[in-house]
Amino acid sequence: MGCVAPFVLMALVGAILYHKLSQDLIADDGSYGGTGSQIIHFANSLADKVGGVVTRQVHVGTGGYLALVATAVLAIKGLLGYQNSANTV
Repeated sequence: MGCVAPFVLMALVGAILYHKLSQDLIADDGSYGGTGSQIIHFANSLADKVGGVVTRQVHVGTGGYLALVATAVLAIKGLLGYQNSANTV
């Protein structure tokens, strides 16, 4: 089952990064008052704009996609081999 580990790791890291980057930088629970909420809203909108600029400049590239496909193929071949060996025993 170790052949599935690289694919699971890549998928897990990708999901965590997507989840963390899609949230607000500072959560506003309403306890900061009107001025505090406006400052928090400004900081979150500024962070979104900066994040947009960064994501346009940083790309996963062909190597990242190739690695994802390679780990998926490795996982499938490993699971099929595991299933075939379980059937012969």
